[in-house]
Amino acid sequence: MKFVQKPNDEWTGWTNYRVSENGLVHVGVYRVMYGHRVRAGFVADKMGCTLDWCGGANWKDVERLYSLCIGVLSHRDETPNCFEGVPPYSLIKPFYLDEKFTHHVIKLAGEFEMISLEVGDVSGAGLHEVLKSL
Repeated sequence: MKFVQKPNDEWTGWTNYRVSENGLVHVGVYRVMYGHRVRAGFVADKMGCTLDWCGGANWKDVERLYSLCIGVLSHRDETPNCFEGVPPYSLIKPFYLDEKFTHHVIKLAGEFEMISLEVGDVSGAGLHEVLKSL
């Protein structure tokens, strides 16, 4: 599956938004209280997502996770079962603390390209940033 960069999706709040060539699957970054999540799902599901991976508060970790997600999906055909066998989330958050999840996703991705993402709203991203300011 190949992806095309699209404008950020204001309706869903997803940034670094990409859609598969035939418009079936979308991938993006979603801001949450303590960091960012990498999400992927079917475009028709609007805000719903099949993959909801916690990237944490460090933007470089979010880039790594986003790159892994694109890497995994790029090895799959653009079909309704493209997410089969891909873990929907890590049991321990952020993802890199869940060794089993991380090893599995890296194996699924195989060789993948690191993607440098446009930095979104990262002000105050993560509890550690709040604590540092006190």
